[in-house]
Amino acid sequence: MEQVLIKSIFIFALSLIGKYFIFEKMGMPGWKSLIPIYSDYLLFRELIGSGYFWGYIASALLAGSCSALVTIGMVSGVMEFLFIITAVAACTVTIAIQIKLAHSLSKSFGHGIGYTFGLIFIEPIMLMILGLGNN
Repeated sequence: MEQVLIKSIFIFALSLIGKYFIFEKMGMPGWKSLIPIYSDYLLFRELIGSGYFWGYIASALLAGSCSALVTIGMVSGVMEFLFIITAVAACTVTIAIQIKLAHSLSKSFGHGIGYTFGLIFIEPIMLMILGLGNN
């Protein structure tokens, strides 16, 4: 249990450091990357537009709400099926927006699809590379 906690804190610290320097490179104060939701809003606004941020938040909340209602048994029968379909659709939208953000971030630093895949699958490491690299 302790090892998992230590590894999680280490990965979180890598992400924070990488985002800090990415913000600096994008011409924004690095301290703004330390504020959880605000930093995400700023990244969305700078890279793909703030409308995507609100769509991302709405789809994530919708997916979570539908999943929670199905899990605790508040809906059943046909409504349960509709809530599951809605949750899956909302998750798909959320993932698509995350991929678009990752691709825009990699393009803004002059990289291509390889960095996009890196940002999707090994985000903390790629954030460090982008933040501390010479691009």
